[in-house]
Amino acid sequence: MSATLANDSSIIRTFDANRKSVSEPITSKSLAGVGERMILAPALMDIDPNQIENIVKQVIEKISTNAGVLILVPSNKDLKIWMDIATVPRESKDVKEYVDKLRNKKVGAYAFSNRYDGLDLPDDSCRLLVMAGRPSGDNIYDSFRHRVLKNSRVINTSLAQRIEQGIGRGTRGSGDYCVVILLENKLISWTSMFSNLELLTPSTRAQLEMGNEISKNVSSLQEFEETINKCLNRNISWVEYHADSLAELTDPIQPDVDSLEIAESERKYFKHIRDGYYDKAISVLSEYDNEDIDEHFRGWLVQLCARASYYWGNESQATEFQKHAYSLNKSLLRPQVEPPYVSLSNLGEQSSVASTL
Repeated sequence: MSATLANDSSIIRTFDANRKSVSEPITSKSLAGVGERMILAPALMDIDPNQIENIVKQVIEKISTNAGVLILVPSNKDLKIWMDIATVPRESKDVKEYVDKLRNKKVGAYAFSNRYDGLDLPDDSCRLLVMAGRPSGDNIYDSFRHRVLKNSRVINTSLAQRIEQGIGRGTRGSGDYCVVILLENKLISWTSMFSNLELLTPSTRAQLEMGNEISKNVSSLQEFEETINKCLNRNISWVEYHADSLAELTDPIQPDVDSLEIAESERKYFKHIRDGYYDKAISVLSEYDNEDIDEHFRGWLVQLCARASYYWGNESQATEFQKHAYSLNKSLLRPQVEPPYVSLSNLGEQSSVASTL
């Protein structure tokens, strides 16, 4: 089970785990397993935004001669930006070969698309990790949910997990360390919102807060490189600052009880659908059609009610549910409502004159 799950609702939704058990997980109060990460955001630095990409590339070229550098992008089209300084896989099967090279040679820069988990690059195999863009779904269905639910909490929870997985590729234990650079406005904007930071694990949240403060005090390429080297060269002031700040800023994880409850209801919904109890399926989710849930996700749940009604053979009810779902979230399916019939008006003088020409 992934150690970076920021929200455990997927365990209930996927495996039908007991909600009470999931809401009371066994957790460690120790920070012994947390790797050291200096997370920097050039967009927060006092440098020309148009020069950020070039500056980051210069840093990558210098570090990659002595250690491994990993660049993660959301999609294949984003790989083109990094082809001049990094090795890019021609096919997905090449990724394993390149990961092995990084682990063995421990030098060079490699760019992968949508590979936020399953890559273990400890020690010198990854001393610099660049997150170049906000992650998207790892399959078509996930991408669809991201588009439809937009800034819904359920999608932000999923994004939090993907971001955690991504920045964790370079630190694989308590004795490991890595510099992480966050690029692209959508990613910076997402990680700057307090409501999103709450979805991250406490250690990552603390490291992001540290990194944001550090980034705001950088105003040149020289200062950028000097800051990075404090981590890579094991500057004692940085190491002590990270350890002290992490211990001070890290709070216990608070389970998202509402998400767990909804996940349990979604699981019941699909069970009722499978068993043919469409009325029960509708009843399970319709109770969440209230203002306590954000409109985008409410619309998603109401659309599931429309789906159950349609399977039940009640097309008129399905249409009403879908109209309501669409009113809450315009990214959902547009309801198939027949337009009202408008009869043709009587012919006027203009048509009579035209017919005589």
